[in-house]
Amino acid sequence: MGEVTNVELGVATTGSKLIRLIKRIGTGEFGLVFILFAVNLVFFILNPAFLSQENLINTLRSTAILGIISCGMVVVILTGNIDLSVGSIAAFAGVATALAVKQGASDILAACVGIIVGTVIGFFFGLTSGLFKLPTLLVTLGSQYIVRGALYQIRDGHPVTDLRASFSFIGNGYFLNVPIPVFIMAIMFIITWVVLSKTVIGRKIYAFGTNQQAARYCGITQTSIKTLVLTFSGFCSGIAGVVFSSRLMSGQLNIATDINLQSIAAVVIGGTSLAGGKGGIVGTIIGVIMFGFLRNGLNVVRVSAYWQMVLTGAIIIGVLILNHYRESKEE
Repeated sequence: MGEVTNVELGVATTGSKLIRLIKRIGTGEFGLVFILFAVNLVFFILNPAFLSQENLINTLRSTAILGIISCGMVVVILTGNIDLSVGSIAAFAGVATALAVKQGASDILAACVGIIVGTVIGFFFGLTSGLFKLPTLLVTLGSQYIVRGALYQIRDGHPVTDLRASFSFIGNGYFLNVPIPVFIMAIMFIITWVVLSKTVIGRKIYAFGTNQQAARYCGITQTSIKTLVLTFSGFCSGIAGVVFSSRLMSGQLNIATDINLQSIAAVVIGGTSLAGGKGGIVGTIIGVIMFGFLRNGLNVVRVSAYWQMVLTGAIIIGVLILNHYRESKEE
């Protein structure tokens, strides 16, 4: 009789575990990986070349800039804020980098110029938002036009071209058969994970996003947190601008015009709540990869550009619905 009971208990335990596993599908990072696998499987069936080594490497390289910018965006969104200036800052930093190269600066020094420019602009926007207690959404909405307009005025609408060949390595070079931009993206993912998971700054970011009023009582001011996260976002945008200019071998004025919304979509697809306090870089990594492979897969199977927009939007909305379902179950 006891043996039967043990068997029944074992079956019940196994069934309970299976039910919990099924419930996890479509929610959290596990669900995102499942969706990513399913989408890629469909693309592979339609065109086996989709999973070729060459195509995978090209996809990761083309996704690197989005991944770098999304590192900054996830930090901003975790505080319950939005940064719409990332594309304009990346363009400004890219042009600044290209100008430094044209003036004879070494590749490393020119890259540092672009990163510093992006960081300083982000710091200024964050400080402005914090001091005047303005939503970062509104500050960066206006700021993106200021930065882009100033860029066109400074350059009189002309890009910076004819850069020396060595500068191409940052955006187009390889190390161990892996594109340099992919290494840069991976480094930024690691840095962001360490900041959010292992530092006091990370705990403050989550605390502010979870409950701003309680965070203020703990000494976490709006000015300090907004300045911090937008400075980091500007830093990431500066790096993206350097990669952009190196990859294109020019400082283009009209780059990254739609990367603001793409990075927000990648972060939210990764499970980070727009209200702040929930999510992180792990889900963002999956969101970025999903976004990149989705765009590439639609190209590989020769879906028209118009239908690509429709399908991409539909998949994003579908994932957001799943994330909303998960959050509602957790409450």
